[in-house]
Amino acid sequence: GLGILLFGGIIKNLMKNTYESVIYCFSGLVVGSMPALIKKANERGFKKSYPVISASVFSAVLLAGSKCDFSLPFGNTAFSNAVIGMILSAGTVIPGVSSSFILMRMGLYGQWIASIAGFDFASLIVIFVCFALTSVFLMKAASFFFEKFYGFAYYFIIGFLAASVVMIFPGIPSGSGIITDIILFSSGCILGYLC
Repeated sequence: GLGILLFGGIIKNLMKNTYESVIYCFSGLVVGSMPALIKKANERGFKKSYPVISASVFSAVLLAGSKCDFSLPFGNTAFSNAVIGMILSAGTVIPGVSSSFILMRMGLYGQWIASIAGFDFASLIVIFVCFALTSVFLMKAASFFFEKFYGFAYYFIIGFLAASVVMIFPGIPSGSGIITDIILFSSGCILGYLC
C-alpha cells in the first residue's frame, strides 16, 4: 500500500507504456512465492487430496475465465471503486491471494493506480470504506476456515493463484524486449522466493 502511494505515478506510467513487462515481473513474484505458500500449507500435515483440490480449483477458474468476461466496462464509478476496495481487502486478509492479479484480470488495476497517483479522494474514500467493511467480514470468515480447514483452505488458494497467473500471463516473450522480459520474470521469481 505504501509502495503504491509513493510510486503510484511511476507504476501508472509503467502500466501504460510497458504493460507486458510489468505482468512478467508480477508473474515472477507470484511464482517465486509458491514454495513458501506450499510449505505453509503443509505445516499441519499433508493429505493426498490436497493437490486434487488445487487442481480442481485451477481447472474451474481457468474454465470460468475462458467462458466469462470479468472486466467491468463501466469506467471509474462508485461501483467499480467498491469492487476495488473489496478485492484489496481479500488480498490483504486472505494469505496468498494477490489482489493485483485479480484487479488486472478485471481491468481495474489501472483505475486503482490512477486513483492513488492522482489523489482522487472521491474514489479513494469509496475504496477504503469498502475495504474496511469487507475486511471485518473476511477476517472472521478467514479465521474460521483456516482454523477448521487449514490445509484445504491453503491448497484452494494455491490453485486459485496458479490459475490467476496463467490467466493474465501474456505468453512467451518475443521480439526486441525478450531479454528484458526474461530478466524481469526471473528477478520477480527470485524476489518472491526470498521474501
